[in-house]
Amino acid sequence: MEHEYESEREPRSILQEAVDKDELKNQRNDFEDLCLSRLKALLPEGVAVTVLADRGFGDVKLFEFLESLGFRYVIRFRGAIHVTAAEGETRLAADWVGKDGRRENCPTRKSPRPATKSERSCA
Repeated sequence: MEHEYESEREPRSILQEAVDKDELKNQRNDFEDLCLSRLKALLPEGVAVTVLADRGFGDVKLFEFLESLGFRYVIRFRGAIHVTAAEGETRLAADWVGKDGRRENCPTRKSPRPATKSERSCA
């Protein structure tokens, strides 16, 4: 797992964890959580973190863990996943975004708080 920071608009890795593939079996989430916890411990208070990840990381438990650390996140997932907005409307994830892939159809949040479970796909 690799984490990046933005400096002059160029992402740079600030923490990497190398794990033997055999060690990952049935423990991948534990290693991910450990790496994210280390990142949190290394950063000065008040540093904003946004974790970017592909759809293999689209897991509600991960979303909750990131929120507990105070991290924001952008995580892709398949368009066939059902997403419920804060107002209660449920649609396929693909239906919350426009044809150009922008989130124009996503419900918007009114304050800069972390996304709730129902807002995760649009955070």
